[in-house]
Amino acid sequence: MTPEDTFFTEEIFGAETYLLINGSTGGILSAVSAVLEKGETLLMARNCHKAAYHAAYLRECRIEYCYPEFLDAYGICGVISPEKLQKKLEENKGIQAVFITSPTYDGVISDVKEIVCEAHKRNIPVIVDEAHGAHLGLDERFPKSAVECGADIVIHSIHKTLPAFTQTALLHVQGELIDRNRLQRFLQIYQTSSPSYILMAGIEQCISILEKDRNMLYNNFLKQNIQF
Repeated sequence: MTPEDTFFTEEIFGAETYLLINGSTGGILSAVSAVLEKGETLLMARNCHKAAYHAAYLRECRIEYCYPEFLDAYGICGVISPEKLQKKLEENKGIQAVFITSPTYDGVISDVKEIVCEAHKRNIPVIVDEAHGAHLGLDERFPKSAVECGADIVIHSIHKTLPAFTQTALLHVQGELIDRNRLQRFLQIYQTSSPSYILMAGIEQCISILEKDRNMLYNNFLKQNIQF
């Protein structure tokens, strides 16, 4: 198996999945490159990871920014408003893809379902950097994942909130708006041709743990008086 092989995990994540051994960075670069030709326009949340900016640079994208709300009480960025995003889509008919981060690195979750709905009305694919939300949707007591909300490509850094090695991640793809062959081509470009089998085995071990023990693990976790 290579990282570019499809690793089906529908029972857990609900989508076709690719292993990433170059972290979410490799997934973000591949996702943006797969959905945009050089010079096309990306509507991107202003609080995205630097990998999204690198992806836009490599594809020579035109960028329209959608600014998140600001939470003055905490001094952090809040959600991306679906209404604000809708306005951007209406004002710029040349937008070919949407890229947001949810949850943010501070744990703020946007209304991904409504954002996807607005984009899909115009046949525009949505990429969600869900690096810090690989656990979402794995237990009914957590918020729904971006996959469940209909996003076309979702990237997870499983080493952040799941038991996996640093540098391991997953890319999930679903729907009809993404060319799978094109996505696989860019995954081959942005990931090494000599992948670490330790990292790939670690991803499989992580998924195996989720398959067998996630109910017990999350029950124990949620008993710990943690305030969400």
